Amino acid sequence: MRIGIVAVGLAASGCATSGVAAWHARVDAVRQDASPSGKLLRSELLYEGVTEHTFDVYQGNAALDEATRRGLALLFDAAAAEPRRPAVWSLFERWRRYLGSSFDAPAGSRLVCAAADRVQTFALERLCGDVLWQARQRAEALARWRSLLRLSPRPDQRWSILARLDEASLDLAPELTGLSPPELDALRRWERARDRREAALLSARICRANCHAQFVQCRGSLVAWATDSCDRLRSSCRNRCSPEAESPESSDFGGGAEGLRLLP
Repeated sequence: MRIGIVAVGLAASGCATSGVAAWHARVDAVRQDASPSGKLLRSELLYEGVTEHTFDVYQGNAALDEATRRGLALLFDAAAAEPRRPAVWSLFERWRRYLGSSFDAPAGSRLVCAAADRVQTFALERLCGDVLWQARQRAEALARWRSLLRLSPRPDQRWSILARLDEASLDLAPELTGLSPPELDALRRWERARDRREAALLSARICRANCHAQFVQCRGSLVAWATDSCDRLRSSCRNRCSPEAESPESSDFGGGAEGLRLLP
């Protein structure tokens, strides 16, 4: 059995594609790799399977849920072992955005905030605040975000913090009162772009979930399978449910950490 998943008999059903075959080969190659790097790669492969190969790999929702659970467990192990590795937190954010409200925010906040205390980068401190907020630890989240404003981050990073503080309070956060009209306009543009991006991500996630449920039901009908209607449904789903967009903030984890190091 594959790592935490149930594979469909691709060759027998005629559904095998070069992309799925390559995915299975990559899974097989790292199945026994227990190193932090191996666990990170296995988590990334499971994320790819869940988000890109849903219709070809998972026989039902139980298998999909198990793949998600296993992917997060592997990622958490890799993050605990190598908190200074940017790729860990980039994948952490992708899983968190994909799962939305079903993400285990309390466990995630403990992991990322402990790493932020050790590594001390802008990106990790902000992520710590984000997951604390998702876990409904509002006071702790606000404290993390406010501390970042004193560190004079890049303009885009500053907007990202100010937007969080703006949304977190019934009144404008004290930090906003000193902004000039052009700065407030820039902040509002940043917020609108962020809201459009988040709405698109949510729409794509819902679309994928609905399509997967329809495809699983279709596969249960031998008549539908024999007439290739399931293949047509799968193709339609792929066209309608656009791939998940990467958040610009995730790029903070994509390069070297020097530019993100917190001031002493």
